[in-house]
Amino acid sequence: MTKPLISICICTYRRPAVAETIASLGQMTLPDHYQVEIVVADNDIEPSARHYVEAAAAEISIPVRYNHAPKQNISIARNACLDAAKGDWVAFIDDDETVSEGWLMAMLDATRQGQMDMAFGPVWARYPEGTEAWLLEADFHSTRAPENQDLITAYSGNSFFNVKHPAIKGRRFNLERGRTGGEDTEFFHECFRAGATLRYVPDAFASEPVAPNRLSLHWLARTRFQAGVTYGKVVKYRGSALSNVLALLQVVAKATVLRAKAAIPFRTRAAARTDYVRALFHFGTAQAFFSSKVIELYGLETSPAPAAKSAS
Repeated sequence: MTKPLISICICTYRRPAVAETIASLGQMTLPDHYQVEIVVADNDIEPSARHYVEAAAAEISIPVRYNHAPKQNISIARNACLDAAKGDWVAFIDDDETVSEGWLMAMLDATRQGQMDMAFGPVWARYPEGTEAWLLEADFHSTRAPENQDLITAYSGNSFFNVKHPAIKGRRFNLERGRTGGEDTEFFHECFRAGATLRYVPDAFASEPVAPNRLSLHWLARTRFQAGVTYGKVVKYRGSALSNVLALLQVVAKATVLRAKAAIPFRTRAAARTDYVRALFHFGTAQAFFSSKVIELYGLETSPAPAAKSAS
C-alpha cells in the first residue's frame, strides 16, 4: 500500500537563508506511515536560489525538488508550489523560517483529529542583539492567532492543509495580489467561505529572524496600515451595503479608541505603541472602504541577487 505523501512548500526570493530552512526540515521528526517531500519555488528572474537549495538538499534525507518561477510575483511562486506538489497534504513555510523538531507531527496530529481542515502554527520572532526594549516587549514581529476558536482567514508562513478538501481542491492564489501582499489572506478566507475550518495549532511552531530594517515604528506603521487595507478589501466588506457601512463604523470606532489610548500619558512605550499600531491597522481597514490603493511591496528590490557561492 502506498504511503500518503506530505509536500512541504517553500517560496524563495533572493534569500540564502532558504538553506537553513531546508536544514531544519531535515532535522524534524517524521511521521510513521507517511512520505515527505520538499518543493521549492524560486521567484527570482535568475535562478539565484538553485545552488543554496541543491547544497542543502544534499545534506538531508527528505527529497527536495527545485522549481524556477521567474516572475517576481509571490502568487506565481505559491501556485508553482501547488502545481508541483504531489502530496494530498501541503504545508507552506517561509524561506527565512526554521521549524521545530515536532512541527510537522503537531500539524498532522491536529488535522487528523478532525477539528480543523487547515492548520496554522505560530512563528516566533528572533530579534537581533541591541533591539530596543519596547519592541521586545510588544513583539509585533511574531505571528500567532487566537487559540480554541475558528479563524476566518490566516497566513501562509506556517500552514498545513489537505488539498483534496472540497473547499480547497483546485484553488490558487490571486495573481493580482502577488506584488502587493494579501494573497494568502484572500486564499484562506475564500477557503473559509467555501466551508473549510481554520484553526491555530500553538505547538506547531517555527521561528524567523527579524531584519534590522524592520525594527522601527515607521516600518510597523506602514506595513500594518497596508495590512488593514488588504483585510478590508478581502474580508471585511463582503456583505450588503448596510452591513458594510455598519462594519465601517465599527472599524472607525475601534481605530479612534485605540488612537486615543495611545496618546494617554504615563503609559509604557510598548503599550502605547501597540495601541498606535493597532489603530493604524483599523484605519487601513476603514480606508479600504473607500478603495484605497494597495502599495506594491514584493519583488521591488533593486540590488542584485547574492552570488551563489556557498550554502552557509
